[in-house]
Amino acid sequence: FLFIFFGSQLYSQQEVNFNMYRYNVNLINPAFTGVNGTLFANLSLRTQWVGVKDAPETQALSAGIPNNKLRLGTGFSIINDKTFIENQTQFFADFSYHLPLGEGNDIYLGIKAGGTSILLQANKLLTFGSNQNDQYLTNQSSFVPNIGVGVYFKNASFFASLSIPRLLSTERFRYDDGQISRATDRPHIYGLTGSRIIINENWSFLPSGFFSYVKNTPFDFMLNSTFAYQRFIEFGLLYAREGGIGGTTFFNLNDTLQFGYSYVTSGVDQLTRFSKAGSEWISRY
Repeated sequence: FLFIFFGSQLYSQQEVNFNMYRYNVNLINPAFTGVNGTLFANLSLRTQWVGVKDAPETQALSAGIPNNKLRLGTGFSIINDKTFIENQTQFFADFSYHLPLGEGNDIYLGIKAGGTSILLQANKLLTFGSNQNDQYLTNQSSFVPNIGVGVYFKNASFFASLSIPRLLSTERFRYDDGQISRATDRPHIYGLTGSRIIINENWSFLPSGFFSYVKNTPFDFMLNSTFAYQRFIEFGLLYAREGGIGGTTFFNLNDTLQFGYSYVTSGVDQLTRFSKAGSEWISRY
């Protein structure tokens, strides 16, 4: 009776966060495209709530080409995120500009432009009763354009990133046969910082933190404590909001090929009854 006469709104995090955020900065901050000064390509695979049917799965592909003479970086990023019956694919072109500050300090300014293709496969929903073909359960698709901005600072031992990868509040609206549905995508603010502390000639300590915020949802964060040996292998512990803990490893197989893996448990008691953890893989060239 109450649901008939009173409406309500739901708020939630809408964008995926990567556990191995230090190696996927360009996905959320276009300014990172020219930071390394060399050609790069990243491939990431992420699975959440392992053991739960139709749980979120994410694939990301990105690449960048710097022009050191012009101090420009250009690239692209593609993120395919599937959760239950919804599939979102983001296509964005990334651009960055390098501003040297002297004494080893550098700032990079970035902008990205593109959009998100959204597909709702409502025909995959199970219905019960005599009428198995609900006329309102039809597939919906749309494309939502957007732009993003970011800034990245670094020197030999410290870096900091601040970005809004999708700056516009976009609405998905549909009216069919008297039925109205609407969802609003709000801008997400991402912060990232970390440092490299030299312990001795072989070992380094790499603490870092990832922070994100979107209106009307809790402040989200991840903290990582990583040790590196001769820039050949990195390993450490990760702590996420609400008690999620896990580990990360990263290998430099040679001068051009790198590989990493992350395994993180959930800190939500209701979820641990059905799923123990999520995993993430990354390959870099």
